[in-house]
Amino acid sequence: GVTGAITLPSSFDYMYTYLPVLSMLLFGALLDKQLERVRRALLHSNAQALGNLEQYHALFSSSGEGIFRCTGSGMLIEANPSFTALLGLGSNVSQLSMPQLLGAAQWAEHVAQLQRNQAAISLECQMQGLDGQPHWVYLSLHLRPNQDCIEGIVVDLSERRALEERLHYLAAHDSLTGLLNRRELERLLRETLKGASQLGFSHL
Repeated sequence: GVTGAITLPSSFDYMYTYLPVLSMLLFGALLDKQLERVRRALLHSNAQALGNLEQYHALFSSSGEGIFRCTGSGMLIEANPSFTALLGLGSNVSQLSMPQLLGAAQWAEHVAQLQRNQAAISLECQMQGLDGQPHWVYLSLHLRPNQDCIEGIVVDLSERRALEERLHYLAAHDSLTGLLNRRELERLLRETLKGASQLGFSHL
């Protein structure tokens, strides 16, 4: 036999297979709590009206998450520095709209969801910055019918997406050679055979 080789138990295969999924689930749960904390703070400040106006603006300006308000049609009313920095928008956002940044069809779908039966929705999506580059973000939208506007919170997912891609790569490739590992080759073979069988081809 080959000396010096260490045989890893099969449990390691499962760990590498499901690690990306587990990381996404844990991140999503933590992010939901974080966004809910920010949203509650904003709503609390709004509820106090003029008495807490300075507190609201301080939270709005200093938050690490991107925060914006827009009309129902998506025209931006205001956005904090984190939001404009993430998408490279500059300080003047009054001429920009969410359909431009998110896509008209996708924005219309989200607004329809809000108006149907959901006061708030959260999802991962891509937003297009003025630099022309797509940015993966976690977007949370909250309908404020009494103010005739929609409030949104945006969290940059660039680092998390890069980590997920790295984990997926490690799960499918041999760490020494960089080639596809046996598990990934077997998966591709199963998919190929399944596709061929559905088309009525035989490999015999």
